[in-house]
Amino acid sequence: MAGGISPLARQAFAYYRFTLMGSFFEGNRLIHKIKVTPRSRGEGVFEGTIHIIDELWAIHSIDVFVSQLGFKIEQKELFIEVQEDIWLPGTLELRFSGKVMGFGGSFTYLSSSDRYELELDETLAIRPKLIDEKITTLDKASRQKSTLERLEEGEEVSRKELRRLMQDLEKEALKEADATQITEVKTYKVDSLARRRNLSYWDSIRPVALTEAELKGYMRDDSIAKIEREEMTGKREPKDSTQQNTRSKWRFRPGILLNGTQKNLGGGQRLIVEDAWGKINFNTVEGVTVGSGMRYEKTRRFADTVDTRLRRKEFVAAGHLRYGFSSELFLPRFALNWMRDYKDRSSLTYGIGGGSRIQQFNSEGVIGNGPIVEQVNSLYTLLLRQNLMKIYAEDFLEAKVERKFSDAFTLNGHLLYSQRRFLENTNNFSLYNRPERVFTPNFPENVEIMDIGEARDHEALIAAVDLTYRFGIRYSISNGRKSLEKQVGPTLKLHYSRAFGELFDSPTAAQFDFISGRLEHEMRFGISGRLHVAAEVGQFLTNDQVYLMDFAHFGGNRTVFASLGVVDNFRFMDYYLYSTRDQYAKFLTNYQFRKFALTQLPYLRTSGLRENLFVNFLATPTAPRYTEIGYAVDNIFRIFRVEAGMAFENDTMLRSGLRFGVASIFTFQ
Repeated sequence: MAGGISPLARQAFAYYRFTLMGSFFEGNRLIHKIKVTPRSRGEGVFEGTIHIIDELWAIHSIDVFVSQLGFKIEQKELFIEVQEDIWLPGTLELRFSGKVMGFGGSFTYLSSSDRYELELDETLAIRPKLIDEKITTLDKASRQKSTLERLEEGEEVSRKELRRLMQDLEKEALKEADATQITEVKTYKVDSLARRRNLSYWDSIRPVALTEAELKGYMRDDSIAKIEREEMTGKREPKDSTQQNTRSKWRFRPGILLNGTQKNLGGGQRLIVEDAWGKINFNTVEGVTVGSGMRYEKTRRFADTVDTRLRRKEFVAAGHLRYGFSSELFLPRFALNWMRDYKDRSSLTYGIGGGSRIQQFNSEGVIGNGPIVEQVNSLYTLLLRQNLMKIYAEDFLEAKVERKFSDAFTLNGHLLYSQRRFLENTNNFSLYNRPERVFTPNFPENVEIMDIGEARDHEALIAAVDLTYRFGIRYSISNGRKSLEKQVGPTLKLHYSRAFGELFDSPTAAQFDFISGRLEHEMRFGISGRLHVAAEVGQFLTNDQVYLMDFAHFGGNRTVFASLGVVDNFRFMDYYLYSTRDQYAKFLTNYQFRKFALTQLPYLRTSGLRENLFVNFLATPTAPRYTEIGYAVDNIFRIFRVEAGMAFENDTMLRSGLRFGVASIFTFQ
């Protein structure tokens, strides 16, 4: 059904009350009208009526509605008898309606099915003869037979025996699903005459006529799809008016360098000039920074489809420039990348890059190229006189390869040679000029670094290998094409890196061995709530020469903006104070309630609002034990999230505050 807990599910009685409203005959069939009422109204539970056919217990019709993320979804479905005693959906109407920040809308989906071709499983055609074991007992001969044997022979079985048999069959089905990883198989064919039929033919069989807006929309979508196929496959197709209006001559204009643009070159080729406005920033090391980028893409698909996930071959060449007016650093870099998909959903991506660039000391942040977004740092620097971002420069050459063996298993390799340079502040400008606030040096505080002399320019040759395995992958198959449906198991990530300092004739070259493992999982408890958990451990096996940029970092945050994922980063931790070159263990967890405090009110529950509790923990040998606890209100207007929490060192409260972010329903790859 349209999301939520089905009133026909095995656990339905835990969520619903059922009331017999009456019965009526349709021909010689007795139909029961049953009212479905949630035990606790809110999202994910249905309300309405279901009509059930007496003795056959097949569905006659459904008229229910459910709330999802504050939207109302109405489902009306009428079943038809396609063979004797076999009832399947005939017509389906889904209606979505709701408002977001004052803007409302609705969407209606209609479908009709009537030409079923079925192959009946004879074992399912047996109607069991049920008895109440508390009133009637089976004779000795019947008890010697198994429940399945008596069912096949049409003999009596008790309700308890049938229930136990169904549970055993369900367990076997789950085992089979785990073995095959396939949740659904669908096959359909398009009539060869479908594209030749005129409008009058379709109107004659269509249950509901198309509106004028739908007619225009289908014509537009068909034309756009034709253009995309031509550009991606390189095959010319007959032009139409939409194609002629879409394509225009491309001329260079000075504004392109600021606003960005892209030009389709045909044959799957594109030239992209990146927007330069977003690259104008300010920090205390470089002053005002400007940048520009250009990218050439060539994509070829091996199937007649616009689905970018299927059999794609791609080449990307990119170049970027960056200049800091105060530091007078000019930083050009380039990257070349190749990628190819294969029939079995595996892929290979590899590339090389090099040049000069600015990096944050923790360069593997969730957002952007580090733990703090440059634009956010610019605002804090100019308006609040806080230079949170700490950076260094490097001249580098790197090679990367990613082998995706399946949707479950991915292997990454990375080889980097770098000449690193520590940088100092060169600019003291800010709009906030109170004497009690001063900029901090461009070298982060850390409990393991007692001497600023450790900030020495040096060389590094680092190789890294990452393995990602996703358990519980489930697929659906449509016309022989496998598609990723969902993931029901955890994700395991293993990392190993080594710096080869012994290859350099220099005592300052980086040299270490580091290994880590991370397990992340989301567990859903029906509609009652869901739990996100991320646990990670790591250790430096050797740490002969480890610089701050190679420490294990933990995703701190000292701004008012929350990270995208609820278990991606800590909420209130300093960016580098707890970073370590030893061993560590961290644990982040977030539980989202369906009904907690504010959501005790039905109106707030059905509006999509969610409440969360989170607890985060970090332990290292050299730093105090760090803990965070907090409360969050999620899906505010279906877009925003507000968090409130406290941070502790050992048992002493360190700080508290608020964080504002994007609702957790949005995920970004």
